[in-house]
Amino acid sequence: MHTYFLIMRALLHRDLMALRIKLPGLLIDSFILLGIQVLNFGYFYPFLGLPTNYIAPLFIGTGIVEFLFQSGFAFADELMEKIPHKQTTVMEYHLTLPLPKWLLFTEYLIYFMIEKIIITLPLIVGGTYLLRDRFADATGSFVLFGLMYLLVVFFVGIFFMMLAFMYEYEWFKDNVWSRRLSWFFNFSAIYLLWHVVNGISPFFGTILLCNPFTHAAEGLRSALLGGSLYLPLSITVPALCIASLICIRLLKAAIIKRLDPV
Repeated sequence: MHTYFLIMRALLHRDLMALRIKLPGLLIDSFILLGIQVLNFGYFYPFLGLPTNYIAPLFIGTGIVEFLFQSGFAFADELMEKIPHKQTTVMEYHLTLPLPKWLLFTEYLIYFMIEKIIITLPLIVGGTYLLRDRFADATGSFVLFGLMYLLVVFFVGIFFMMLAFMYEYEWFKDNVWSRRLSWFFNFSAIYLLWHVVNGISPFFGTILLCNPFTHAAEGLRSALLGGSLYLPLSITVPALCIASLICIRLLKAAIIKRLDPV
C-alpha cells in the first residue's frame, strides 16, 4: 500500500509541476473573468434593473458555480482524450503502472480540485471584496463557505468524471451537452434563486430541487450570505453527499465497462 501511495504522489507531483508552468496564464484568465463579472454585477446588471439584493447571490451562482460547471466540462473533455479509444493515450501508460485504478482516478480528481481551487481564488476573494457593498448584509461564515466549496468542487469533479467514462468518445463529443448537460445547467439555481422560483411555481421549484447543481449554488449562498432566503445547509449538504455517492457508484460501473469489458 505504501508503494501505491508513492506512485500516486509521484503522478500528482508531475501534474503539479505542469500546473506551475501554466498557472500564470490560468490566473490571468481568472482575473479577466473577475473584471468582467465585477463590471456586470457592479454596473451593467443594476443599470438594467437587477435588484441590488440579488447581486451577491447571483454572483455566487453565475460567477462561481457556472465557472465550475464549465471547468468540469473541460475536465471531462480532457479525460475523453485520455481514455483509450482509437489511438494510444496517456491513460494506457498510467494503467500499466502497479497502481489500483481507484487510486489513479483519485489522483485525477485531486489534481482537478487543486487546480480549480487555486484559479477560482481571485474570483471569489476579489469578487466579494470589489462587490463588498452588495455583500455587506452577509451573515454567513467564510469557514462554512470554504468547506461547502470543497464539497461542491469534489462533486463537480466526480460528476464530470462519471460522464467521461459513461459515454463513448464520438457520442460524448456530439451529444453530451445537448442531451445531458443542458438539463443540469438550465434547470438549476445557477442563474436563479430557488425561493423565487418556488414562490412562483412550486412545481418548478420541486424540479430544481432534483438537480444537484441547485444544491451547489444554494449551499454556497447559504454558507456565505446566511439568512432564510436560500436552501439551508441541512438540506444542501446531504443532497450533494448523496449525489456524490451516486456518481461514485455510477463511475465505478462505467470504469469497469470501459476498461474491463469482459
